[in-house]
Amino acid sequence: MIFVIYTDHKPLTFAFKQKNEKASPRQQRQLQYISEFSCNIQHVLGKDNVVADALSRIHSISEINFEEIAEEQTTDEELQILLHNNSLKFKPSTLPSGKKLWCDISTQKLGLTFHKNSGFKYSN
Repeated sequence: MIFVIYTDHKPLTFAFKQKNEKASPRQQRQLQYISEFSCNIQHVLGKDNVVADALSRIHSISEINFEEIAEEQTTDEELQILLHNNSLKFKPSTLPSGKKLWCDISTQKLGLTFHKNSGFKYSN
């Protein structure tokens, strides 16, 4: 099986070109194993390696509390105005608690709507 390894760790791109005595026994075993599949290691700048960047930040992904968002939406004056705006289309989703979570279905993407000062951090 041949595949390409993309890394932001530039010294790794030279791993197969170095002499074995420069690598520790553990590194030699790891390189030997990797070489069974591929020797194609390419450097990518860290800022351009979006997959690695996302995986390295996986701890910062937190659970979305839909109950709390639904509660905030009930007192969100801006949302109440938007619900009566004919240019947008909203659909309520009923949560297990019975609370309604209003979602914008005007576009192809499903979107939650809540006030920017509500304290929720969300990006699309």
